[in-house]
Amino acid sequence: MEEQDLTSVPETRLSGTWAQVMVDEKVKLPQADDKESTVHAVFHTDEVLGDCCFCSFVFTSGEVLVLTTLRMKWFEQVEKCMSAVPFRAQWVTQTHSLGALSPVCNGLKSRGALLAAFSRDSLLLAVVINQNDPKATQVLFVNPLNDVTVSSSLRGCGSKGQPVPVRFLRSYWVGAVSWTHDGLFLACMLKRGALLLLSRLGELLSITTFGCSVEFGPAEYIPLHPLITYRPPQSLLLSVKHTGSDGSPTSEDDLMSQWFSLAAHPRLPYLIVSDGYMFTLLRFAANYSASSVLKTLLLEVTQDLNDVRHSLMNSERNDVKHCLQPMSSLKGSFLQEWEMQEPGSWMSPSFLQDETPTSGQRPPFGITTVLALFQSALESNFEWIAKYPV
Repeated sequence: MEEQDLTSVPETRLSGTWAQVMVDEKVKLPQADDKESTVHAVFHTDEVLGDCCFCSFVFTSGEVLVLTTLRMKWFEQVEKCMSAVPFRAQWVTQTHSLGALSPVCNGLKSRGALLAAFSRDSLLLAVVINQNDPKATQVLFVNPLNDVTVSSSLRGCGSKGQPVPVRFLRSYWVGAVSWTHDGLFLACMLKRGALLLLSRLGELLSITTFGCSVEFGPAEYIPLHPLITYRPPQSLLLSVKHTGSDGSPTSEDDLMSQWFSLAAHPRLPYLIVSDGYMFTLLRFAANYSASSVLKTLLLEVTQDLNDVRHSLMNSERNDVKHCLQPMSSLKGSFLQEWEMQEPGSWMSPSFLQDETPTSGQRPPFGITTVLALFQSALESNFEWIAKYPV
């Protein structure tokens, strides 16, 4: 309640109102031995619910995934509220059998096995379930209000179906997640430095990055910061004592190991990806939107249906040939509409703009120059902007 900088008075007791949210005995919460447990919270304002806060605890109990969510709703006109607590708290627990998922998952009591992230509108909770088998790793999109759950597979996390050596299993785990500013995409970063994108409630997307001689894709996994492995001499390996910690990689004892992270700008279409030593700044194409993603999916479905139609037309069944109708009208209408659209204009923010060169000097090849080269990028494509040392 005091209008002052809290950082300047760290040892001063500030006046205010504190409230404790009590937990019922029936509410399931993670315990001290649940190393895989994760928690994420988001504050938001809903047109119907008003000011709210959702806080979800995600952990496993045996072969069951448990999601316990604290829903807090503040009363209207708090200053006139006669209650001792100006909000209402509600605990809700959801359970999902790991064996019922597709593909089937196993409960892992290992740090980093689970990740959770609320979308900025709080309508979706993305839960990443890392597995020792990369083919089983998947993402659950859970609605915290109606318990609707959609599963999305990560298709092997780029392992290409080959057996992964045991010492590299955790490198195929998702180490960081972040929703884009509009909640349309979920960006994930593997512990081996690969970036991937999932559409909201959807599947993996093909990504293309280009600019500044950094060309990747189209591919579902983009190795922006490849994992650098180091094997110490045999003499050092024998001197290192095993900690016995379940799932603790040896690389964590290396002070020079990479630490992959990912963050999305809260208002602009930017992603920042880092391995602890370098970071890459990415910008989405200017003309991407939810409608463009749906149009792309519809065009792909239309093309697939046309391929099936052509294969059936080449068959010997005359009754099937008579019933098949072309879908060129749907595809043609989308293509015609896209041809009429022009790339939108976009200006880089001030913190990314080049400095004005003095007279007689060569203009610097900086951010603005790079952005100007890629104004007409395709849907769902990235524009690689810069790679700076931290």
